[in-house]
Amino acid sequence: MNSYFSAPLILCACIASGCAPPFASPAVVVYPRVLAVIATQPTVAPGATVALEPIVGGATSEGTFRWTLCVRPEQASTGLPLSSFGAFEPELGCDSAGAVAIAAAQTDRAPRFTIPSDLFDDERVLRAAFGADLRVETARSLARRAGISVVASVAWSVDGAIATAFKRVLVREGERNTNPPPPSVRMKDRELRAVASRADERCEFTDGNGPLRVTQGERVFLQPDTNDAWLEEFTFVDASGNDVTVSEGVFRNWFSTAGSWDFGRARAPDTNPTWVAPKRAGDVSLWLIVRDGHGGTSACRWSAVVE
Repeated sequence: MNSYFSAPLILCACIASGCAPPFASPAVVVYPRVLAVIATQPTVAPGATVALEPIVGGATSEGTFRWTLCVRPEQASTGLPLSSFGAFEPELGCDSAGAVAIAAAQTDRAPRFTIPSDLFDDERVLRAAFGADLRVETARSLARRAGISVVASVAWSVDGAIATAFKRVLVREGERNTNPPPPSVRMKDRELRAVASRADERCEFTDGNGPLRVTQGERVFLQPDTNDAWLEEFTFVDASGNDVTVSEGVFRNWFSTAGSWDFGRARAPDTNPTWVAPKRAGDVSLWLIVRDGHGGTSACRWSAVVE
């Protein structure tokens, strides 16, 4: 999942100078941003329905959403787009040149899309997914074997700005994969867990003592649960047409609406970041988002009170 932010005044300045949006830090949510999109099923079969849940931050109001679903040209080896982690930026989601829409746009915050049952037989889709130079028969065979990456794009209009993001979902026959379990975190000897074991974002401290309280400028060590027994193996087709079986990996992203971090993305063994509370009192939202490199995502959001 990739996202970016745009607002009229900032956009004009960037057009002139080629600058990037003025984030204080990638891990600090200053402006409205889509931090992640969770798909109920990261891999689905043709004809199946997938529901999407955006994880958003940095806004003072709900705003409006517009979702589109498409297949677009991918500059990657067959079967690998789900693991690109932004390697092909800048990316435009369904606004990419050559993208083929495969469902009507939706405005629900959490949309549900039904994948066309004839997706692997649609010539426009096959050409977008595998290139116009490949014979249709070959592309159709490859689609049935390796699957097709579809993209759900969202434009989130809120607080006078537009935050955009996209989520890849692999359409493949005979394969299923699950999202990572909701993450848990320890802070100052207190444990956070998802409410009712849900896979979306709301987490609470298990001791029932309310939000975390910290002092201004305090350094807080975070320790996520690193029991990764849930990791799955999966098979993709490489550029030479061979089946390759690999294991999922763990990618942890940390965010907050204030303060600072010693880093924003973590892979084992560097999984334990330090968050420095801001030097002003107030409420702060924090997130841990876990990705498995195979389309699966889970999230945990909680609050801290700076005193």
